[in-house]
Amino acid sequence: ADNDGFQDDNCGGTDCDDGDPNAYPGAPETCGDNIDQDCDGQDLVCCADADGDGYQDDNCGGTDCDDGDPNAFPSASEICGDNVDQDCDGHDLVCCTDADGDGFDDQACGGTDCDDGDPAAYPGAPETCDDNVDQDCDGQDLVCGCADADSDGFADQACGGNDCDDSAPAVNPSAAENCSDQIDNDCDGDTDAADQACNVDPVGDPQGSSLTPWNGYLSVGPAKVYFSYAGYDTGGAIVGGVAMATKDGSAAWCIACDTGHPREVITDASSVYWTDIGMQELRKAPLGGGQVASLWTGQIGTPLTVDANHVYFYDEGARCVMQVDLDGQNAAVVEANQNEVHSLAVDSGFLYWISHTQTQDTLFEKDLSGGSLSALAQGIQAQGTFPMHSVRVDASHVFWAQGPYSGLETIQRLDRAGGNQVQLSAVGAYALALDQAYVYAADNHDGEILRVPKAGGLVEILASGQQFPFDVAVDDTAVYWSSEIDAKVARVMK
Repeated sequence: ADNDGFQDDNCGGTDCDDGDPNAYPGAPETCGDNIDQDCDGQDLVCCADADGDGYQDDNCGGTDCDDGDPNAFPSASEICGDNVDQDCDGHDLVCCTDADGDGFDDQACGGTDCDDGDPAAYPGAPETCDDNVDQDCDGQDLVCGCADADSDGFADQACGGNDCDDSAPAVNPSAAENCSDQIDNDCDGDTDAADQACNVDPVGDPQGSSLTPWNGYLSVGPAKVYFSYAGYDTGGAIVGGVAMATKDGSAAWCIACDTGHPREVITDASSVYWTDIGMQELRKAPLGGGQVASLWTGQIGTPLTVDANHVYFYDEGARCVMQVDLDGQNAAVVEANQNEVHSLAVDSGFLYWISHTQTQDTLFEKDLSGGSLSALAQGIQAQGTFPMHSVRVDASHVFWAQGPYSGLETIQRLDRAGGNQVQLSAVGAYALALDQAYVYAADNHDGEILRVPKAGGLVEILASGQQFPFDVAVDDTAVYWSSEIDAKVARVMK
């Protein structure tokens, strides 16, 4: 009767209101009008995003557990001990303490310190034999007379140590696994192909590119890995692009092929962003690929980061840390007079960056609500390298790589509440990534992918024998890295 192509359901059809041409199976549904346009038996509830954080209220089918708080949404940074569930996982994060000040958080709250009342007890501490105290937190006291016959710093497993072959100095818990020598080099119980460090999967390379690329940055999205590359064209000019690949490496595509010189890449829930020092633009594209948009044009630097409302980047020409809305509107200066910013991170209303000079680097914190700028830490220039690099932040701490390429590389941790700078490890870290429990590092010099507990502890080698790993990223199940040599991306499962 209403000529909408569907017969009245009173005579065997499927049209739930044959007097309304806008009501039929599959019709667009208007929420909250008390009309069942699509004939599914109910009106659509209007689902709001009242706080504008990009996530709809979980009371109407969304995933935002508090749609009145723009800082509460899935994947938000969690602040411990405030009785607020910022990341919508159903509980607040317990604040983890280091009561004895030894640089390792209490095992009782997720750390690795087996006795947080004893500053001499922590993972890797010197062990006193036969004193009934587990100083090195390996679960047992050392038996007196337990030898370290190969002088590799690890006592024999046969008498309470953890060296599985005390006659071979290259075999111990901190060694890299050789994937073809039929030896359990790292004493984890697995040999060669059975060892996690040998199960590296290729993920992607820049498909559709005519270049021999290098220097890839990367970021992990919900379903794909996104990475940049650069190389020389036939005329000798540097050009590059941005590509994406499925996480299992089964397919890869270019988003912007052989155009400009893309550098750092970062993702949020819907888009991929990158700095392009060739095109002199901040650029953006949908996660699935499509139209590339320019958000800002000027003498842009490499670093960038993103939160729910803004993209943050560095204007090299004006020497300013900048922000711009996610749609490219309202570009504004966050902080002026900043020398060569080469790393940015943002969390919970605070922006962090490292500023480089000829003599030292400085780690800064800026309160984005209009607060002051604070210098948190400094690194002294050594051997022509960046003293500080790759700043990363979680709810409680700031992390960075200290002294990449200097031969004195470390991973540093600083309490965001102030004080307490701790060296987590002495490893060759160039780039860092974080998950809930670990700091992951790409060791560009030794070709290794490493991780160390955020609370402190032993360094694990997840992959070795890699060609100059350049950048690193993580998701819930895997660690991904790019190569400085060919920009290809690989992964190893956690």
